[in-house]
Amino acid sequence: MIRFTRASVAGPFFPFISGPELTMASKRDAAWMAVHHFGLGARPGELKSARDDPRGWLAAQLEGPHSGAEAALSKMPSHGVLLAEGAKSRGDKQAHRRWRRGVLEREVSARLFVAATTRRPFRERWARFFSNHLCVSATKKPILATVGAYEREAVRPHDTGRFGQLVRATTRHPAMLLYLDNQRSTGPDSPLGRRKGLGLNENLARELLELHTLGVDGGYGQHDVIALAQMLTGWTVRLPKDGEDDVLDDVFVFAPRRHQPGAKRLLDTAYPLAGVREAEAAIDVLAVHPSTARHLSTKLARHFVADAPPPEVVALLERAWLDTEGDLKAVGTALVTSDGVWDALARVGPRKLRTPEELIIAMARSAGVKASTGAEADWADRMVKACAWLGQPPLAPPSPQGWPDEAADWAAPEQVLRRVELAETVGRRLSREFLPSAEPVAWAREVLGPSLDADLQQRVARAPDRATAFALVLASPAFQWR
Repeated sequence: MIRFTRASVAGPFFPFISGPELTMASKRDAAWMAVHHFGLGARPGELKSARDDPRGWLAAQLEGPHSGAEAALSKMPSHGVLLAEGAKSRGDKQAHRRWRRGVLEREVSARLFVAATTRRPFRERWARFFSNHLCVSATKKPILATVGAYEREAVRPHDTGRFGQLVRATTRHPAMLLYLDNQRSTGPDSPLGRRKGLGLNENLARELLELHTLGVDGGYGQHDVIALAQMLTGWTVRLPKDGEDDVLDDVFVFAPRRHQPGAKRLLDTAYPLAGVREAEAAIDVLAVHPSTARHLSTKLARHFVADAPPPEVVALLERAWLDTEGDLKAVGTALVTSDGVWDALARVGPRKLRTPEELIIAMARSAGVKASTGAEADWADRMVKACAWLGQPPLAPPSPQGWPDEAADWAAPEQVLRRVELAETVGRRLSREFLPSAEPVAWAREVLGPSLDADLQQRVARAPDRATAFALVLASPAFQWR
């Protein structure tokens, strides 16, 4: 068994901070880069499947709707069904709390298995990027049961369409409206505002401008926040009453009596009074704005390439965004097929530390997990808890900014020590339950490919038992970084 202390983290695991050095072989291995850097970690045999045409293998994953393993999520109930179910138990606080937690547990378990088993790992990472960019969070109790439905209904169906369509879908979803309190926002000059003295809530408008589209330096001012908040008045939800069991396909409603009357001016453009169409038109304009292209291209380059995104990659993605008016499939294709991106990757190497959830998904994929039954189901429960233990509870980012994905955010000494302890635990389970007959060095080659250097291979071969051998691979910088 491996024995690590806090003091040892700064020694053999110093590469957690700076990233592992690439061998010349791994710099040339595009299949390894496709599977690890753009994907979610190698399942047995996956490196071989990507070897003939790594760029084509990635680009093909953006074709069509989510399918295969992802289809498992379609079996989960809609937000309308969930809200109707929740209304039945709201009178009993303890029962309602248990119900909400149960829904969330089923959502995160299903989502974890999709990531662990999918044959389109880049598409899964792509969907998760936009889910995190346009995030809602289970930390807010009123939406705890619908955060999974939000990703399934608003993000995944639109992750290769126009960005404007994606933002429209996420903005009008009840989870987003409730998360950012827009259901209460009322135009002060609207009929309801005048009668009850109600006013604007700027939360959704501010996050739409600052986080979702233009970015904090995107060239907007407080007057633009107010104008967009006015446009969004009346975007609200019809929630079932306690004990009511009516299931609605869509609980979004536009309430004209809450809507601020008159024309609005956003970014020096006048929008005439048009009810729900005002905010929809504004979102369409924001989605193709040059500041949005720059903001999203920078985040994409930071997530998929390096913490310090190469300027030429940002410029390449920005041009694809502007040329196609925010066509996400075209932007994603440019990301995985352009020479400029691959040249940058060859220079910077694997400089992305896996977040806790990414790490746990990669461990599951390395084990070849196939179904959510028996040992796998028990394993899923433990892995979900491990995400929280490592500081990243699924579907529960701490703020509307979403989860960070830079190394500095996940490489504190305590975090690194916990990663190593998790590697020990998973190594034992792999040796007993998931890979009882696997030869550790051969398995390490399947998982790490050319990033398995001679030193690590020797340590794995000389490990006192198979559990330790597996743990050494899982705890290595070659596995922890992508």
